[in-house]
Amino acid sequence: EVRKLSRAQIESPAQIAVELVRRSLGAGAARVDVACGRRAVTVRDDGPPLPPPALDALASLLDASAAQSERHRALLHLEASGDLALLALAGVGFGGLRVRSGGRALRVRRGERPTVTAAPGGGTTVEITAAPFDAPAVRDAITAAGRFARAPITVDGAELAAIGFGDVVAEERLDDPLPGRVAIPASGDTARVWILLDGLAAAHLALPGLPCIEAAIDGRALFPLGSPLPPPSALREAVEPHVEKITARALDLLERVARGIEQVPAQKHARVRELVLAAARKKLHTAAMRKAPVFPALSGQGSAKARLSIDELDGLASAASGEKGASRGLVALFPEQDPKKFLLPPG
Repeated sequence: EVRKLSRAQIESPAQIAVELVRRSLGAGAARVDVACGRRAVTVRDDGPPLPPPALDALASLLDASAAQSERHRALLHLEASGDLALLALAGVGFGGLRVRSGGRALRVRRGERPTVTAAPGGGTTVEITAAPFDAPAVRDAITAAGRFARAPITVDGAELAAIGFGDVVAEERLDDPLPGRVAIPASGDTARVWILLDGLAAAHLALPGLPCIEAAIDGRALFPLGSPLPPPSALREAVEPHVEKITARALDLLERVARGIEQVPAQKHARVRELVLAAARKKLHTAAMRKAPVFPALSGQGSAKARLSIDELDGLASAASGEKGASRGLVALFPEQDPKKFLLPPG
């Protein structure tokens, strides 16, 4: 029963390593080191030690010879304190486990009762051996979850690159409706909201029908530290009521970027135009997007450079049609064509 309940909290063995890293960051670690071996994982941090009751509860939970009532109390304690990472250890099916923290060490071997002994040293170290771990899967899971990590994480000695949103046109802090950040990615076509718990991605919510905007929000605003860790489906459900406001903030950022496009690196101008057109086409912030001057143009015989908005282009198209209600069209050149070759001579 204990193992069944523990496994219900974890999607895969690799996620146990992710949750151990999350526990370290949530406890305040400034650095977390992960080592992946053959069917083994070690997670070491420099943060505050585990509370003694948590280590004792884990020892009772893993003691197959303890009374069922004692193990059940230990399970309830770990659930109530939100120690998913420790609770999940009961479902791993390991050959050996050693947890050193707060001057004490818990050691568990298959077929033996757990022992707790004195062990000097700072931080917390969790070593799991002879377990169903696949080293590449563990590395991939930590890399995926750690893209927004707020402290250095190393995996087999190599520091994880906290890429965040990746290359962006712009990003800024988000305070309302939830704390986090919003961004305009420099590439991609899927809008999404990343849901973070203790600096690690715990779930994401795809936003079909929107231009490619992204947000990363702190799920602890909805599930405070110490509360049981919700599954990804519950995280997405909790965030959904706030998506409209999050989206509006991201579109506000896109509008401001579009209006100040001269401050954007030239190689990203096409991306801004693409997203402005997508937003206008989907009737999002329609008036503001249609007035953003993002389309380069040459004006007059002197080839003076200007930037036009969608509304201004529509006005030129209407004028070119010559007839009210006529089908609107505007002659355009391909990027590789030189506009000067198509200008009419004076007179």
